[in-house]
Amino acid sequence: MILGAVFGAVMLFFILNFSWLLVYGFTHGPSLDKESKAWVDAIVPQVVSKWNADAFLQDSSSELKQTQSKAQISQLMTAFSNQFGPMKKYEGSTGQSLINVNNFHATITAEYRADIVFANGSTTVDILGIKENGQWKILTFLVQ
Repeated sequence: MILGAVFGAVMLFFILNFSWLLVYGFTHGPSLDKESKAWVDAIVPQVVSKWNADAFLQDSSSELKQTQSKAQISQLMTAFSNQFGPMKKYEGSTGQSLINVNNFHATITAEYRADIVFANGSTTVDILGIKENGQWKILTFLVQ
């Protein structure tokens, strides 16, 4: 009985403290998916159409900017430009937004995969975005 009471108290604690997350997820989830997809479908072609380091850095998260310098990003974009050439067709993205909770702090992210056709072949870009100060920003940008 004591174990049942402790378990019940723990469950009540989590329900009371995380019910806001359920409500937020149900009310905002679809709009976050729509918003994040629109952002991905705008930023990926903007970056890869000419492998634009400035556009990439402008939409990069503060965390990404702390780990990668402008020179490193420019060098990477030049290498991708040489390998793939100009973009021929952006074929869209698939993915979704996510709400992560850690220590009662919610972080909103979005994971997408975009398919792109270039002059020298096709590739996919896996992008992880994060909502930072109300704006979507690039956290990771992996060219396959």
